[in-house]
Amino acid sequence: MSLSLVAALALMQTAAPTPAPPPAPASDSDIVVRGKRTAAALAACIDRQCPTEDDVRLSIAHAESQFAEGKYRDARSTLQQSISRNRDAASRLPRHVAALHEAYSTVSLHYGDMDDYQRAMSNQAEVLRSYLPDSATEVQLLPIRLGDASLKRGYTYEARRQYRSAEREFRERGEHRLAAVAALRRATLDIAQGNPSLAREILREVDTGPAANDPAIRTYSAVLATRVDISKGDDAAVDRLLTALRTDPAGPPLLLDEAVGPASLASAKRPTQRALELRAEMMQARGSTPIQWADIGFMVAPDGSVGDVEVLRGNRILGWTKPIVEQVASRRYAPIALEPGHPGLYRVERFTLRASRAVQTGSIIKSPTGPVTLEILDLTRSTTTTPPA
Repeated sequence: MSLSLVAALALMQTAAPTPAPPPAPASDSDIVVRGKRTAAALAACIDRQCPTEDDVRLSIAHAESQFAEGKYRDARSTLQQSISRNRDAASRLPRHVAALHEAYSTVSLHYGDMDDYQRAMSNQAEVLRSYLPDSATEVQLLPIRLGDASLKRGYTYEARRQYRSAEREFRERGEHRLAAVAALRRATLDIAQGNPSLAREILREVDTGPAANDPAIRTYSAVLATRVDISKGDDAAVDRLLTALRTDPAGPPLLLDEAVGPASLASAKRPTQRALELRAEMMQARGSTPIQWADIGFMVAPDGSVGDVEVLRGNRILGWTKPIVEQVASRRYAPIALEPGHPGLYRVERFTLRASRAVQTGSIIKSPTGPVTLEILDLTRSTTTTPPA
């Protein structure tokens, strides 16, 4: 998925080398071969009762291979089994066990099991809070990430409450930067819900608050202010921002007109939104809601424009991806500070069109009968942060 405020701030704390020219995207055969290798490596690890560090690393690697092939159910099973094997290691290796829960939550989100998604997020939070100091970055960011999880489930009121509570707690502890992040999440939600005036008030408070001079806060406040102007019909707002903003190539490109809210069809711009809604209606009318997925690659040029958009792979008939390809091609990113002559940053995103799963009356098995939604995951960077072995 596109870069969030929380992810951006975390990335700014780590150094990264100058980006290399874009690699060729992996083919279907490459992914299958990788899947066989990770399966064999994980099986050998389990047979020899390898250390938790290796088990977690290989389990996540194999689950990522399964996810890349569209085998969401198998990826969930791989991660569930590793969680069971390594649950008792949480006190000794909390970051490793937390990474398993995070990976499981990501796959569950695309699979459509929102109960398991929320449960995995809660389990991750419990491990981190129980066995890491309060000063750890992962623990400090938890209130905001849990708010993001509520937003994913469509619980906007709960998400807003969590953001406001996190902001208040951060201010009381003197964590002004994190307090500003929580406030900006509320502003983002206000923009998505069509309340630009409320968002503008929050931005004004952030711009005059203790974290106003923080480079990251200043950048994201400016981006949100631009989105407010766009929502009010000021199409020139993006052009004004483009003249002043240059982002670090070490992190993912910053999308200027990002839609935020529950992971649903509403996250896509019109006419993309309506095209996918029609597709969802057709799926539900036939009484069938299979998971459909596709990986779309594209190049973000140094000036923030998008080109070379293509469907790299996917399952079933890929006609449903046409409006998504058009939407990706119309995106505008912040200009990137790259060396002259650099072609840009190549990105690959996974788009999953699926129904949420729930237990129906008279059954004990969850089935995909809920609303059809669109989930997006940036495959260019890791889906989880796996601690080093």
